[in-house]
Amino acid sequence: MFHLGNIGHYTVELTKYVQRWVKGKGKINVGQPNVIGAYNEGIGGVDTMDRLLESYRPSVNKWWWSLFVNILNVSVLASWRLYQKANPSSSLSHLEFRRYITQVSVKASNEIKRLPVVAANISMKIRLNGVGHIIETTSQGRCYICKKNTKRICIKCNKRLHSERQKDCFYIYHNNKAL
Repeated sequence: MFHLGNIGHYTVELTKYVQRWVKGKGKINVGQPNVIGAYNEGIGGVDTMDRLLESYRPSVNKWWWSLFVNILNVSVLASWRLYQKANPSSSLSHLEFRRYITQVSVKASNEIKRLPVVAANISMKIRLNGVGHIIETTSQGRCYICKKNTKRICIKCNKRLHSERQKDCFYIYHNNKAL
C-alpha cells in the first residue's frame, strides 16, 4: 500500500479498465491498478514543468554549464509557482517574473560597492637600474607593453614581457623613461 501525502492511499488492486493498443490485436481492455491511474493523473505537472523550462532555456556549449543553468532554471520556475500560490490574485506571467528577477539582480549588482584595484607600480629607479631583472617562464598572460599573450615575466618587476628578438618588450620596459 502506498501513501502519497494527503491525497490518500493507493493499492495495486485493479480499479478500472483502460484501452491499450496491442500490435496485431488492435485496442484491448486492460486492467489498470489504482496507483498507475493516480500516477497518470499527476504526470501532467511534470509535462507542464518540462514545457515551461524549455520555453526560456538558454543554449550553452559546455556540458557542465548546462547542469548549472538547469539548476537556476528549475529554481526560477519553482519560485514563480510558489509566487503564484502565495499571490493567487496576481497575473504575473512566467516571462514577467523572470524579467523582474533579472531587473532586481542587475540593480543589486550595480549598488554593490566595489573596492578600487590598486596596481603596484615599480618605481622608475628600480625599473631602470638594470640590476636583478631576470626573465622566467610562467603561466600565460598579457604583455605589459604590447598587450599580446606571453609566458615570460620579469621576476623583479612582476610584469609579463616578451623577450624575443622581434618583440623585445623586456628591453623597452627596462630602458624607456616615458613608460
